[in-house]
Amino acid sequence: AQKKKNIMRFRSFGDLEAPTWLLLETTTLSEISSVRLKLLVKQVISEILVGKLDWEKVVKFTTQKEKSEIDISATKGILAAIHFVRLLIFSYKLFKYLKTDPRKRC
Repeated sequence: AQKKKNIMRFRSFGDLEAPTWLLLETTTLSEISSVRLKLLVKQVISEILVGKLDWEKVVKFTTQKEKSEIDISATKGILAAIHFVRLLIFSYKLFKYLKTDPRKRC
């Protein structure tokens, strides 16, 4: 008999598995303190609103004195993961909003 593969599915991913690259980026994200991650998210939001990313701040937030530096490639991966998750959150909330009764939206 074949064993069923235990797969985690997420509504925000359309009831599919999370992308492998995103799961791999979570290991890099786990090396960053929650305060620094929050500051990185603010930079991503600023980029969305203003159209410019402050690379000096991003490098500062991904460089930790007590640990080794996160390289540029990993930093780009972190930013991509933050962008992707932000897009998923927006899409999921919009989908839930559109499913609600129009009379309850106001």
